[in-house]
Amino acid sequence: KALTAAEAVAIVAKRSKSQDLFAGKGKMAAAVMNEETALAFAKTHGLNEIGVAAINAPNSVTISGPTDEIQAFRDAARKAQTVVHVLDINYPFHHPIIDSARDLFLADLPTIEPKSGACIYVSTVTGGIYDCRGLDADYWWRNVRDPVLFKSAAETALDLGCNLFIEISPRSILSNYVSEIAKHAS
Repeated sequence: KALTAAEAVAIVAKRSKSQDLFAGKGKMAAAVMNEETALAFAKTHGLNEIGVAAINAPNSVTISGPTDEIQAFRDAARKAQTVVHVLDINYPFHHPIIDSARDLFLADLPTIEPKSGACIYVSTVTGGIYDCRGLDADYWWRNVRDPVLFKSAAETALDLGCNLFIEISPRSILSNYVSEIAKHAS
């Protein structure tokens, strides 16, 4: 095991506490476009605070930013007949807005002493295989702050021969992305 149960619970609790700090500071939205298109679309419409929060699949990203810019992005996308769905969350994770919480996040996190795992760990922070001994506090900050590289991580898993992906969630979202990634790869 890479982390103890207590370390994992501490990380989840700290992440949840961080969400509360930024409640009302921004939003996130799923967009049916790739990273370059999403950023260019935002710039074209003067939405300079929009960032890509996750690269989900070849033609799917999550964007993050101030609430007014996320709403404006969605409105402009509707006019362009492009699908953008504002997510039912009120915080802008994976965006510079949360940078001010870095020191508090790292200071409040108990000491984590990750160990080498018994299996291959594919990270959505790096998009590739990751040594579990690096699952320290800085890694978990990057997990909150950096864009989620789901597409790259799923491609890595497929390249490793993975053919079974299990999503544990009240709402199945990621399985559609995995299907799209697999189709695109074949």
